[in-house]
Amino acid sequence: MSTPEKRLDRLEEQVYFQEQTLTALNKEIVARRQDMHKLETRLASIEKRLLALLPLLEDGGLRILPQHYEQKNPDLIKKNS
Repeated sequence: MSTPEKRLDRLEEQVYFQEQTLTALNKEIVARRQDMHKLETRLASIEKRLLALLPLLEDGGLRILPQHYEQKNPDLIKKNS
């Protein structure tokens, strides 16, 4: 059987490794929260841009040719429409 000193040493060692594990896990959680915040910010930006484009789609879509090109070549508009 083990002596009380050996048991105490083993318990202290286990506590040490558990604390190390908890510290590492906490760092990972913080890093994932930061990643998630960045992704949420990007998603909000993309959503805002998409919502700004929706009226253009409802009005018949985006122009294929630039407006100045269409004015100079009206016959191409019929071909692309």
